[in-house]
Amino acid sequence: MKGMLNTNWLNMTPVRQKDLALCRLIVFAVCALMICGLLGGCGGGSIGTGAESSFTVSGTVETKDGAAVAGAEVSVSGMQEVVVTDANGLFVFNTSIPADRLLDIQISYSGANGRLMLSDIPNDAAEVTVMFQLNEQQTAIAAQSFEYRRDDGAVIEVPSASPSPTPAAQPGATPEAACVDDCGDGICAEVVCLAVGCPCAENASSCPSDCQAAPPATLPEEPACVDDCGDGICAEVVCLALGCPCAEDADSCPADCGIVYGD
Repeated sequence: MKGMLNTNWLNMTPVRQKDLALCRLIVFAVCALMICGLLGGCGGGSIGTGAESSFTVSGTVETKDGAAVAGAEVSVSGMQEVVVTDANGLFVFNTSIPADRLLDIQISYSGANGRLMLSDIPNDAAEVTVMFQLNEQQTAIAAQSFEYRRDDGAVIEVPSASPSPTPAAQPGATPEAACVDDCGDGICAEVVCLAVGCPCAENASSCPSDCQAAPPATLPEEPACVDDCGDGICAEVVCLALGCPCAEDADSCPADCGIVYGD
């Protein structure tokens, strides 16, 4: 059989031999591609898992009373584009999700700053909608809520954005604080950002030195009348205004009003 195959190969014309070699090369390439696909990629990394995907960031910025904040600047860390909220406090722009699924949204308005760190963004998320709020003192902006949506507009259920319990510290490790304790700086930080390293929220119970109302200032008590006892005049009848002499009699001022007996 081997001799027959060799004989057949030798009996083929050069064109026929080229065609047969090309067919074998095509079959080998197809098999190699199929094997690469089954293994998740060949040499160039995984297929479709490390690439950045298109993503929409939208939302609103408003005050604590619900009024729209126009002119706030919103951006994503690492992206040059900055969008400005319109008259209704709305903003929207397109970006991409990095391979680490981490997005740092930053916002500023008239000296007030804030940020929202999104981590573990769902793989099927096409958009995130954020509601930012400017505090009453207009010194800070904090994210109040956010939600992910798919391409079809369906909301993706995710765990709450509230801080998660701090894991147990490993021996020799220094635990990282979820927020920075600024109690005592004279500013009552009622609304803060949600990222690690932001100030801790304060109120009258957690930080009375910053959030408790200062007692009203008391003026020194002014005397109702002027004590003129000893001036030699018994002022039995006086005016009633502040600064008038105090009324005197034999009991209150015997020096001026006492009975003087003759020699």
